[in-house]
Amino acid sequence: MINFNDLTCIVSDSYSFVGIAKADNQLRLHLPKGFQQHLAALNTFEKKRDLFFLLYRVLRQFKSICTEKGYLEPPGKQVSLVRERDGIVQGDAGSTIATNLDEPLIFYSKLDSVGALLDAYDELKIAALGYRLGRTDRIDLSQLHRYLDRGIFLPNGAVYVDAMVLPRQQVQFETTDIVALYCYLVREVKVQLRDKVSPEVSALAERFQQHYLGTEDSLFAEQSFERVIDILKEALDTIDQRTPLKDGDYDQFYDAISQFLYGNWQRAEDGEIWGINNFHSIWESICLTHLAQTVPVQSVVSLDRTFVSEYVLQTLDATPKLLDLTNTFICNGKKLVPDAVVFPAFNISTQVNTEYLLHEDQWNDYGYYTKLYCDSSNFSETIKVAYVGQTWKHHTIEELKPLYSIKEWGYRLSIDHPLPKQFYSYWLIDLDSSSEEFGYHWHAMQYFNHIFYVAIQQGLWRFEKFQQWLFTKLDVSDSNRGNVFQNSLFRDRNLSSIKEEFNAFVSHLFQFDVIDIKYMSLDYLQNPTNINSLKDRSIRKQFVYEYLLQEQSKTLVPNASPIITSQFWIPAVKPNQPVISDAPTYLDGYLKLVNVNLLEVLEKYITTAA
Repeated sequence: MINFNDLTCIVSDSYSFVGIAKADNQLRLHLPKGFQQHLAALNTFEKKRDLFFLLYRVLRQFKSICTEKGYLEPPGKQVSLVRERDGIVQGDAGSTIATNLDEPLIFYSKLDSVGALLDAYDELKIAALGYRLGRTDRIDLSQLHRYLDRGIFLPNGAVYVDAMVLPRQQVQFETTDIVALYCYLVREVKVQLRDKVSPEVSALAERFQQHYLGTEDSLFAEQSFERVIDILKEALDTIDQRTPLKDGDYDQFYDAISQFLYGNWQRAEDGEIWGINNFHSIWESICLTHLAQTVPVQSVVSLDRTFVSEYVLQTLDATPKLLDLTNTFICNGKKLVPDAVVFPAFNISTQVNTEYLLHEDQWNDYGYYTKLYCDSSNFSETIKVAYVGQTWKHHTIEELKPLYSIKEWGYRLSIDHPLPKQFYSYWLIDLDSSSEEFGYHWHAMQYFNHIFYVAIQQGLWRFEKFQQWLFTKLDVSDSNRGNVFQNSLFRDRNLSSIKEEFNAFVSHLFQFDVIDIKYMSLDYLQNPTNINSLKDRSIRKQFVYEYLLQEQSKTLVPNASPIITSQFWIPAVKPNQPVISDAPTYLDGYLKLVNVNLLEVLEKYITTAA
C-alpha cells in the first residue's frame, strides 16, 4: 500500500497524465490542472490521501461509463501499444479505451492494490465463509432431544444442557480468519471511497480490529499507518501458517490481501504506475455531466454524448428539444461535434422568488374579468389571466382559489407553483430592460403560462405557426370577437400587432452558448505567446460552429440575427467560489473564459449513476 508521505504532488503544464508515476526514484501524484496555486497546502498525509481516493473514485466512475458504452478493451486482449511519448506499454499495464479519438486513452493499473482488493469482494461468499459451526451457550429447544445423552438429569426429572454445537460466527485459525482480515481492509478502503459497507462486513472487520488492533488505530491515519501495516502483515503470516485447510476461496482472499499489504510502489520501474494518460476526456465527461444536470434539459440543444453516461442521456432525451440542430454542424461533408450548445432562454432567473401574490381587478372586458395585480419581491405587474372555456362575469381568480392558498387578510392569492395548462396569460414584456429584470419577467412567464412562453416551449418560433396555434387552440383571429382570449387577453390587439411583439420577443431570446471543454490552465490561455496557436487550433473551430448556427437559424426564424457566445470551460480550484464563474479576462476578445470549480464538479460526478 502507498505511504502517502512518500508522494509528491505536482501539476504539469504540458503533460496530461493524472495519477501516480515514478521518476528519479520518487513517487509523484500528478494532479489535474487547476491545482497549481494550491500545491503548498497539499503537502500533508491527509490531503494527499484524500486526493488519491478522490481521483480513484473519478477514474472508477469514468471507467464504468466506458465499460457501459463498450469502449473498454480488457487487458487480456492487448499485446502492446506503441506511443511516441511513452514507447512500448505492455498489455498488463491496464485497459485501453477504443474510440475515434486521435490518441488512445489508457488506464494504467500496475500495482493497483486497491483495485485488486475490491475485485475480490463478494458479499455472499463473505457471509458464507464467516458463518461456521462452533460450540455455543445458546440453547435451541427444538434440538434438545439430540443432546439428552450429554445432559444432566436433575432430581425433579428435568434435564440440563449447558452447550450445543450450532452455527455461529467465530474467529479461529481457519478460512474465517482470512475473511475477517479481508473485511477489515475492505471496510477501511470503502470508508475512504465513501462506499456503503454491509453489516456483515462491518461486524467481521470490527471483530478483527478488536482482536489484533486498538480501537483508535486506523489504516489511513498518519500516526498509525506504518504500525498498522506491520501488524496486518504479521497477522496475515500467522493466519497463513496456522490455517490447516487452504482452498480456492482462501487463496483468492490471501492474494488480494498480500498484494495490498506488500505491493511496493517504490520498486516499480519509472513511468506511469496508476492513472490515465490523458485527463482531457475525463474533464469533458465531468463538465458535460455537470451541464446536463444543472441546465434545464430544454436548453441543451446539442451535446457530445461520447463520455456521458446513459443514465444522464436518458434524462436529457426524455424532454423534447426547443430546437432541432440534427444536421446543423456539417462542413465540407464532415460532421462536426461541438462539446455542447446551450440555448439559454430556459436557463434564466432560476433563483428568483417563487411566490407571487395576486389580487383581482374588476375591469370589465366585454363581460370578461381577467385583470389581476401581481406582486413579488422582484416582479410587480398588471397582468391578464384567462382559461379555456371561461364564461362571462366569472373572474379568473375564482377559478384559481381552489388551487392555491389565500394570504394577507383573505384577499391575496399565493401562487407558489405554475398555473395549470388550461390557463394562459399576457402582458407586454419590456425587452429594453436589463438582463436581470428580463429574467424576473421570464420566471413569471413560466409561472403564469404567458402566451409567448407557451409558444417557445412548443417550438413555435415562426409567427405563422404561432398564429395557426392561436386559431386552433384558442380560436383567436381578427374575424372572431366571441371569446375571452380575443376580447380580454388580447383587447386592443390584432394579429399584426401581436406579430410585431412576438417577432421582437423571439429575436431577443434567440441566443446560443457554444461550449468547448478545455483541459488547459488559465495562465496558458492568457499567455499572449499562445494566442496564434489557440486561434489555429480552437478559436477558428468555434467560428465555424457560429457560422453554421447562423445559417441554420435562418431556416428556423427568417431574418433572425442570433447572438452567439463561444466559451472555453477550464478547470480551476477556488474554494468558496461558485461552481462556474467568468474568468478574470477574455481571451483577446474572441471568446469567454469560464472557470469551473474542479472539486465541486468532481464530487457531483462520482455520485452520478452510470
